[in-house]
Amino acid sequence: MPAASTNPVLKKLLFKGQDPLLVLRAPEEFRSVADAFGVTVHTQAKSRREGYAFVIGFARSMAEADVIAKIAKSAVGEEALF
Repeated sequence: MPAASTNPVLKKLLFKGQDPLLVLRAPEEFRSVADAFGVTVHTQAKSRREGYAFVIGFARSMAEADVIAKIAKSAVGEEALF
C-alpha cells in the first residue's frame, strides 16, 4: 500500500500524520488501511490529556454508532478530526 502521504484512502479521510490515532470497531478488511497510517494506532481509547487528533469509527447499526460516539466524545482533542 502507498505511504500515508500518497495513499488515496488516507487522503480522502483527511489524514495528515496525526499520532497516535484511534480506530474504533474496524472490520478486518480495514487492517491494510490501518497499517498504511504509519503511526501508532490505538483500538481502545487511552487516557490522554490532549486527546486524539484523529478518530475513525465503524458501526453497523445506530446502537453501535451511539456507543462509538460516546467513546469518541471523551477521547477527541479540541481540534480533532472524527
